[in-house]
Amino acid sequence: MKKRTTRGPKKLTGEIFDSLPSSEKERIYREFERLTPEQIDRQFRSLAPKERAGHMRPRKPGRPKLGKGVKVISLSVEKDLLKQADAYAKQHGLKRTQLFSLGLRLALSDKGLQGNHTA
Repeated sequence: MKKRTTRGPKKLTGEIFDSLPSSEKERIYREFERLTPEQIDRQFRSLAPKERAGHMRPRKPGRPKLGKGVKVISLSVEKDLLKQADAYAKQHGLKRTQLFSLGLRLALSDKGLQGNHTA
């Protein structure tokens, strides 16, 4: 079940106001009538960037950067080869991305393919 969150009062649009019962419209009208112009300005003005930042939910820390960061790519791999790679990674406590990174580093190193470029 999805958790419901409340983010403060609903924005009261003209359509919503028109659909309210007369008693509720009257209550809102009286509430606004009691406010001074200064209170209205303070309560309904746009927030400055620093104030807005204070009202926003703090961001969760993202993934740690590896080297100069990462680039997400789409890669086609034969199904059987991918099964073998996943089994190998699981056996050795690696994530799939770590295994592919190790393979690329090995292929790019001096010990790598050494001229054998068949797939």
